[in-house]
This record gives sequence, C-alpha cells and structure tokens, in this order.
Amino acid sequence: MGDNGTPAPPMPLAWSRSSGTSGPSLEPCRRGEPWFDDGNIILQAGDTMFKVHMGVLAKHSLVFKDLSTIPQPVDAQNHGDTPIAELHDHPKELARLLDAFYCGPIFLRNEMPDFASVTSLLRIGHKYTAESLCEDCLGRLRKAFPLRSAFPYPFRTCEVTDHLPGFVLEDAIEVVNLARLICAADLLPAALYVCCQLDHRTLLHRLSPFRVNGTDRGLSLDDLERCLDGRVQLCRIYAEMSMKLFGPHDPTTNRCCTAKQACPTNKARMLESFAWPSSACTADVMDGHLNLWMVIERAKVCESCEAAMHDTHGKVQKAVWKALPTLLRLEGVVETEAR
Repeated sequence: MGDNGTPAPPMPLAWSRSSGTSGPSLEPCRRGEPWFDDGNIILQAGDTMFKVHMGVLAKHSLVFKDLSTIPQPVDAQNHGDTPIAELHDHPKELARLLDAFYCGPIFLRNEMPDFASVTSLLRIGHKYTAESLCEDCLGRLRKAFPLRSAFPYPFRTCEVTDHLPGFVLEDAIEVVNLARLICAADLLPAALYVCCQLDHRTLLHRLSPFRVNGTDRGLSLDDLERCLDGRVQLCRIYAEMSMKLFGPHDPTTNRCCTAKQACPTNKARMLESFAWPSSACTADVMDGHLNLWMVIERAKVCESCEAAMHDTHGKVQKAVWKALPTLLRLEGVVETEAR
C-alpha cells in the first residue's frame, strides 16, 4: 500500500518466471550491449538480453535497488546460473539507460547528447527512479526551455538546437509531455510557446493518443487548446508590434528624429511588407525579431529612429515573455509546482 492508503503502483520490472516446463522456456533472444560475462543479472527487453551487474543498477536506480531485496521465486527463469528480470521497455532505450549507468555523469556533462537521447533517458530514468541521471537530463532541458525568471533576454526558438542537437519544432510536444510526467512545470511556458509555432494540422495529428514504442506521446486536449488559443494571441501581438514599429509616424514619439520627412515615408513602405500572410501571421514573437531586425535595417530611417524601434521591439518581447504563463493559462500550474 502507498503512504496514503492507496495501492502502491506495480514495479516496472519483475523476475522472469519459467513456463512450467522442465527447464527455462526462453524465446530466441539476441545478446545486447552491454553484456558482461561476469554479470550477475540479465535484463530482458523484448527479444534482447543485457547481462549486467546488480550492484551498478542498484547504485543508480531505486527500483533496481528494491528488486535486489526481493527473493527470486522458486520458478524463476535463469540463463545458465544467471537470473533474468523481464522489462517492458524498448531494447534501444534500455541500452541507452545502461550505457548511462556505466559511463556515469560524464555521459551527459562532457558530451553534447542530442534531443532524442536526453528525452529518452529522462523518460526511462524517471520510470526506474534514477534520480541523478534525471537531474542531469532535466538540467539540459532547462537550458533549452528556461523559465522566464531565469532568462534575462528574449527566448529564441532557433537556439534550442544549440543545447539539444537534432531538435525540431514538433519535438516540443515531447517536452510538454515530459514536463507533465515528471512535474517540471517550469518547462511548460517555453515548450508550449514553441508548440504554438506548429500549424494546426500538426497539432491535431499529435493529439493524444499518439503512441511511440507503446507509450502515449500525444498532446492532451487541454494543452492543445492552450496552443491553439496561444497561437491566435501571439499572431495578434506580432501584428500589433509591427504596427508600433512601422505604423504612422508621430514625430513627438522620437524627438531626436533627424529626418522627420523621410522616416515616416520609409517606415510606411516597410509596413507594406507585413501585409503578406507569411509575414503578418507568425506567432513567433521572440524569434521573429530576426526578420524584424533585418526589416528595420532596410527601413532607411535615421539612427535615432532605428534605435527607438529596437528599444520598442525589445520591450514588447520582454513583456510577452513575462506574461507567457498567463497567456497560455499556466499561471496556477507553474506557481503550484514551483513551490
């Protein structure tokens, strides 16, 4: 029973039992890596076996530590003299977990693991309560998807790949689901912001249930609504920001303007470039600044007006980033789980 009197969740692994025949009834399995001849336990995932050391597993995982205290049943299945524990994981993910156990923290700290490796390790590490490994993986995700209080400058979607090579926009859905799974609500604002950049067809296609290796990796209905509503609001903010930057020029807003005739004309011409849907309908208020900055450079306004436009642009971005939890209806979730 759990601490609150509810049934404790089942262990994600168990000793494998024989089928009741005169000997072990093993399906044909291949030898996976790692495989140590002096290992004292075999982990079987699907059609793949891994011979490893229980001491190493118990050092890194509370679940394996608990397993080491459970006596083997009399009908336990063995491979030679080595007991077998059956796991319901994908062999590739289990191999990655074991590799991390044996390589230690160096696996993450001295290398640049890609997005798939970090998220796979975090998911399976959480399953087996590998706390140190999960902290390392979560640290990687937090660098790429920071909470607003830890991010003094505008968030840039394009820079996520600097921390997580191989990341594509659709992968943000996986980050949202992991944040829900491990109660890391501080990841949600930035991750859902990236999801808002996805088109509605992609979002609907990834609506739960969306299974990968037997695990639901789909977006919940609540988070889908957050993304669709957030996208509309972000598109509106981007359009309003464009109007502030390139709309009708009021000389009193920039008393230092040195070209009070040319600047209004040039800004109006630049505003026309945002009349096209491809420019005006972006929801990427933070990353869209790269395009806006190029337009500002081409606007041929005086240096004073150009500096004022950059300043206005930065203030809008910071205001949006600060308001993101409210815009995405996350304020209660983030505050509760941040305590």
